[in-house]
Amino acid sequence: MTKTILFICNEYPPYPSGGIGSFVKNLAEFLQTKSCTCIVAGLYGIHTDIHEEINGVQVFRFTTTTRSGWLRGIRQSFADKKKLSIHIHELEQRYQPDFIETFEWSGPLYKKPNTRLIVRLHGSHTVHAMAQHIKPSRWIAFWEKRTYHMADKLVGVSKYILQQSEHCFGKTTIPKQILYNSINTEQFSPDHEWVTRDYELLFAGRFHEQKGVYELPALLKILFALEPKYRFVFLGHHSDQQKERWLQQFTHAEQERITFLQGITHSQLSKYYQTAQVVLVPSRGEAFGLVAAEAMSCGAVVAMNQVSSANELIDDEHDGILIDMKNPLSSAEKIHRVLQNTQQVKQIEQEARKKVLSKFSNRQLLEENYMLYTDNL
Repeated sequence: MTKTILFICNEYPPYPSGGIGSFVKNLAEFLQTKSCTCIVAGLYGIHTDIHEEINGVQVFRFTTTTRSGWLRGIRQSFADKKKLSIHIHELEQRYQPDFIETFEWSGPLYKKPNTRLIVRLHGSHTVHAMAQHIKPSRWIAFWEKRTYHMADKLVGVSKYILQQSEHCFGKTTIPKQILYNSINTEQFSPDHEWVTRDYELLFAGRFHEQKGVYELPALLKILFALEPKYRFVFLGHHSDQQKERWLQQFTHAEQERITFLQGITHSQLSKYYQTAQVVLVPSRGEAFGLVAAEAMSCGAVVAMNQVSSANELIDDEHDGILIDMKNPLSSAEKIHRVLQNTQQVKQIEQEARKKVLSKFSNRQLLEENYMLYTDNL
């Protein structure tokens, strides 16, 4: 059954993109193989509107608005929402889509489209703030809640994010479904060409407090004290200033055991996941935990902070390690203990790969997403 789907996405590759952009691209190109028509539209910091076709997907990149004055941020945000809604209405008339899908972060739409709307919950500002006991922006929370209640169907990328969104935005009778983010298990797969480096610890992600980077030093210092051979690799975008300030928490001898890398493409990550003895995921909260799932798909040992969706990804000491970043001593001792048990490490590596293949693989979840669009909601 052929369908036409219009995706709202402000980070569609090859422009600077995050998890949502990669997800939409992967899904849209798969749906094209099912004879669906896919259109992607969003706002970008560009000088002129762009319409291009990428692997059969019609991509519309519209310019953002410009506002001045002390209310610039709020004014521009409001103007952008109105502008995007106008563009979406025009595309509705042109393509007559069966569904429109949007993300919930910041509440991108000014008003509900005429077409049936799927809101995919990737993790909102409101949910992440409240999970950390931080007061969310009232402006952003208002629009996120508005978007949430616009939906004809809500799709959560984890059970956790679906439950927390309902807690933040209120109970509703809108139909709900959990569809985990999928992993390319062919790209992220064990490769015997890459040999695991004993005692290498890896963090892959942005230098951002949400990712738990400010909690890492306490954990690393204890691990360094437990075993002189431990080394740490920070893999992700960072500024020189961020790096220098972060390293000030370590002695000169400890700094010699730390390496910073950036400019690594997504397709190169598999190598780094496999050469590390353990991949650290200290995030304060993850809607899904993409880095953890990708690393597990490579057969890596993942040590993930036991918050948000961690329990949906990892069975402790069976296919990964759950740690408590609020207790760095017990977490470090637990990681060190597991890594000393060669048999258990081998079991975790094998079971991690099995978990991703059975629960988070592209083959399975892309088909389930296709069924979402063939449903009448």
